[in-house]
Amino acid sequence: MAASEEQDAEFFRPATSMRARWWASEITEEFVWLKKHRIIWFVSRPEKKLGMMVALGEGRSPLILSGDRGLEGISTVLVEELGSIPAKLGTDALARIVRWWSTATRGAILSPERLRGEMPIVAWLHAADERIEQLFRRYCTPPAFEVRKETGAWTLDFFSLPDDGAVRRWHVEGTPRAIRAARSEEVEPPGTFRWPYL
Repeated sequence: MAASEEQDAEFFRPATSMRARWWASEITEEFVWLKKHRIIWFVSRPEKKLGMMVALGEGRSPLILSGDRGLEGISTVLVEELGSIPAKLGTDALARIVRWWSTATRGAILSPERLRGEMPIVAWLHAADERIEQLFRRYCTPPAFEVRKETGAWTLDFFSLPDDGAVRRWHVEGTPRAIRAARSEEVEPPGTFRWPYL
């Protein structure tokens, strides 16, 4: 079974070459357009807090997708697979890739799709509370994507919910050939919402 960014790490197999200090799972099938790369998600054990995302391509060294040089690796995968960024990816899909691959941690994109998802809104709340439910709905806005026609440079802004129940605001900048920057800041503290995937 492949992993999902929202699932717990129970599906991970110990990475024996790392002396079982990490779990590893291939998540390639989460992205049906991947033809040239396999994506492997490593998560530290037992605390499950440290993550690393790696892309494997035939006849080449692994590409690191998370950490300081992660955006370079993510850009390489997207351009080699799709020809450009964001190509035919929707804004939700691009937001998901940038958040998940660059942080290598569990989390969810907050967008209108989240309100229509398999989990009811109350699953994301600690208790039935209309004020907190309205706050959750307020953050479930469509990712904002803008592109400059003359250069192709683009920006993407969205909200995410990591597994500590905080809310983070993301700002991503890129061109058709590369993701240049991805920054996030906490706008609601941990515990504001509940992580339902235990």
